[in-house]
Amino acid sequence: LQTVPGLRRYVKSLEIGNEVDIFAEKAVFRNASYSFDDYFDEYPTLLTDADARSPHRFVLAGSRGAGLAVTQTLHDPEDNDEWVLRANIDLNESREQGKAVLVGLRLERL
Repeated sequence: LQTVPGLRRYVKSLEIGNEVDIFAEKAVFRNASYSFDDYFDEYPTLLTDADARSPHRFVLAGSRGAGLAVTQTLHDPEDNDEWVLRANIDLNESREQGKAVLVGLRLERL
């Protein structure tokens, strides 16, 4: 699970317009379905400062037996905290592949 913070780096890569899978060695994203168009219609930037990477914006929930869900709250310039990236971690497949397998990555407005 040490690769789960890759979501934070993924968000940073999107800020600079780089949607290349920069985590091919550390993570697999399956069934990702998201568009940042609505977010960027509302906000001109996505902050990636220390506050954006702080633990209060990142939640890892669930149990190792039932699976884990991750949520990364996006840090918008108005500090509204109303957009999140969510995904589930397939623990069995992660163990098999030796890297985090994130399923169903999606962007949601709260």
